[in-house]
Amino acid sequence: MTGCLFAATAEGLSLSGDLLYANAKVAYVQGSQLIRSRPVREIDVSGIEAIDSAGVAVLLALIQECPTRDASPKLRGLPHTASALARVGGVLGLLSPR
Repeated sequence: MTGCLFAATAEGLSLSGDLLYANAKVAYVQGSQLIRSRPVREIDVSGIEAIDSAGVAVLLALIQECPTRDASPKLRGLPHTASALARVGGVLGLLSPR
């Protein structure tokens, strides 16, 4: 298992590695700090290798942290596992807004 790594991009943030219960709190804190330091129009999660329900909760919380001027940030590259967990939990629409 690796941790979740964050990188700043031209559009916002990129996440890679594992986003799991074991590192959810650290990932949320790191992501939240980056979000407060820059505009975020997109969160690229295509580099996520493993995710669980705690990881989905972190993504939801990070989206909520983004200042909403016109719209929530776009989530790009959502792993299938994350989509399935969000669908079962009834929150897929929050991760994939219209």
